[in-house]
Amino acid sequence: MSNIWLVVWLSYSAARKLTSRQLNANLRRALKQSEGKRVVNSRMLKKIFLESKDTRVLKEVFEHFVARSKSGDVQVNLFLNRCISEKFNKNADSRREVLKYFKGLAGKGDSFGLKGLIVGVKDSVASNREVALAGLRELAEQNNRHVLSGLVIGVKDKVESNRRIALMGLRELAERGDARTLNGLLVGVKDFDVINRGLAVWGLQNLAVDGDARTLPGLMIGVRDSNANNRGRALEGLKNLARKGDARVLRGLMIGLKDSDNYNRIEALIGLELLAEKGNFEAKKALNGLKKK
Repeated sequence: MSNIWLVVWLSYSAARKLTSRQLNANLRRALKQSEGKRVVNSRMLKKIFLESKDTRVLKEVFEHFVARSKSGDVQVNLFLNRCISEKFNKNADSRREVLKYFKGLAGKGDSFGLKGLIVGVKDSVASNREVALAGLRELAEQNNRHVLSGLVIGVKDKVESNRRIALMGLRELAERGDARTLNGLLVGVKDFDVINRGLAVWGLQNLAVDGDARTLPGLMIGVRDSNANNRGRALEGLKNLARKGDARVLRGLMIGLKDSDNYNRIEALIGLELLAEKGNFEAKKALNGLKKK
């Protein structure tokens, strides 16, 4: 009996009684012999992938699945996408293997695993969510806007570093003018982490360049941030809105005039001047008051 049929013939309970080394060696020989054949669809190999906790065994089986996927095996592609679902696959380790593969594809600009990565951001395991979000961020850097729903979920993640990855992706899209990032960025400006808040404010600043007034609530939060750089980006955003004549930025600019950072005070002053040029009486009054001091 060939090795591949030996693997298929053994019940999974019997296979688990083998040592990791024995099972891994059997699989390696079996999979080597099965190259070019469609035995990858065997129930046993899939069962092993869904249930094994041995990372070496998982890698051996998964590499074979990948080879079949690259050869255009539709059934394997469907199986890999299903493996991301926690309802279908209770094995966190094998879910991670698939997510890492999809992330690798994303880094090369291949969006084949996009749907799987979006499912992965809801995984119960934080490290799996991290891989999924990193994959979506890779695609966001390439201006793939279909990642948006997954990144918006990510900004509410329980893990600080995961939220950061999501905000990095949203900022990338905001820089390219995607206003649909707004809701996620508005969540981010209230984050506990200073770096995360900075990414969110940066994204809002990018959207404000085009005069998107919906950024105003987030920018107003940003001008009171504990970090000078974050306040500076918020003031730059308000300055951009002032250029469009939005009088509602006045209060934020007045706060900026009292900032402890010299650069930030200058940004606020420029914003007031721009607003005054648009005929805003309150801005002119504030500037006249400064001249008298």
